[in-house]
Amino acid sequence: MSWETVPTGLGQGRAVRVRRSSAPAAAARRSEPEPACVELFGIPFASITQDGLVDQIERLIESGGSHWVVTANIQHVGMAARDPEFLRTLRSADLVTADGTPICWAARIRRSPLPARVTGSDLVVPLARRCEERGWRLMLMGGDAGVAEELAERLQAAFPALAIVGAVAPPVLSLEALLGEETEAALHCIRQAAPDVLLLALGTPKQELWIERCLARLEVPVSVGVGAAFDFLVGRQKRAPLWMQQLGVEWLHRMAHEPRRLGPRYFRDGLTFARLTLRELSRPGS
Repeated sequence: MSWETVPTGLGQGRAVRVRRSSAPAAAARRSEPEPACVELFGIPFASITQDGLVDQIERLIESGGSHWVVTANIQHVGMAARDPEFLRTLRSADLVTADGTPICWAARIRRSPLPARVTGSDLVVPLARRCEERGWRLMLMGGDAGVAEELAERLQAAFPALAIVGAVAPPVLSLEALLGEETEAALHCIRQAAPDVLLLALGTPKQELWIERCLARLEVPVSVGVGAAFDFLVGRQKRAPLWMQQLGVEWLHRMAHEPRRLGPRYFRDGLTFARLTLRELSRPGS
């Protein structure tokens, strides 16, 4: 699929005009205060719940301009510890949520508890519902061929009035290549679709670095990197049972299904996270 193709109105068998919709739906807008943050490993994690994240996205849309959200897990923490530039990227986001139970544990150990784990995978459906309620235009970008389109069809079936203005799978490229000529094609595609919310499933760190470097030219009110959320929601990858998520061992479930790809990464990031947590304990006030 080329970047020039913007399949829209999926699940309805018709195209939707690719232009910015008028004012949001008549439902009353909510003015949410900016959440407090808990600083861990040099990263400011927003002290919010999963439902609170949807409200915060509404706040960002209503505030004007272009904003972006990171749902950060242990992989993000490990990469930020090894790469100061990636840490700077994470700190430049408008919101960073704790997409990992161990991060919440570390916050509790620091006596600055976070209210809940807030994940990209659990965000997509309630955010789609809010988009339908407010008349916001939603675009999906990422995943393997056909994944974004399949998710768009499922969301359209669940929320018939939802305006899905694009569902595209970009070419599988390195970050350097994606930031080259492909970026101009991607930006043209996104600006033509004119979404209010852009969900990107490009993988970490590609999605975060790409959003941060292109934010000023995206012309999208809110962009969110959601990692493997598209694959989970359409069943291409099986998510861990709820009890494993609550125990903080969802990584074990994923590694069991993809040991060669994920095993070395989880081992490295796990060791880094343990070292950083011990360092947090030695900080004054622990």
